[in-house]
Amino acid sequence: MHFCFGAIQKQIATMFNGFNSLPGRRGVIAALKALGNSLEESLSARLSSVEHKPRLYRLAEDAGFSTKELRAFIYVLHCSDQTESLHSSDGSRHCRMFAGMSKTEFFAFMCADRKHMKQGLICSRRDYSDSFQDKIVPKPVIKALYGGELSLNEAMTVASSAIAGVLAEEKNSVFSIVNGCVTLGGIPVDSKEPINLDHGEKDHASPIENIEVNHEHMTA
Repeated sequence: MHFCFGAIQKQIATMFNGFNSLPGRRGVIAALKALGNSLEESLSARLSSVEHKPRLYRLAEDAGFSTKELRAFIYVLHCSDQTESLHSSDGSRHCRMFAGMSKTEFFAFMCADRKHMKQGLICSRRDYSDSFQDKIVPKPVIKALYGGELSLNEAMTVASSAIAGVLAEEKNSVFSIVNGCVTLGGIPVDSKEPINLDHGEKDHASPIENIEVNHEHMTA
């Protein structure tokens, strides 16, 4: 499948010449959106042709994310390592803009009844807080989605979430599938209890620091 990236880039370059005017800025934004849509179509076509999709996309399928919801989850995922971005007063608005969501769609994504919320794939860094500014993707989940291999202790914290099933599909994983059930150390895991976030680690250290990234799981 071929996309006219070059033509779109030329269009953007031309429009930047009139960027000081309102019509010029609108034109640049429209061209950037067209380029983004073309890149997403290209990625979708590539993903459909690979045997094993990256962990993030398999997790999104299990969670039932729409395209917009996947974007919102990616925003929270990356901002969990950039605390000043997510935890600003405009964090929810920026997330909605990044995902192209309406307020209704955003609130539906963050609803406590959703599977990814119940399982703690997005949870609060502070007890009893429902504020979006306090939302974070737990460190073991970030590590797994960035291609890292989990220790046994880390695996235990995500055993009750969909990430366990995603990892169980891979060879040499700490998780495995036995008789259709995800197991950890030969013991079936329960998908009902949420992740227990270690509230003793509230520093701002990068959750992906010192992780040996496995690029095979990050790219299609």
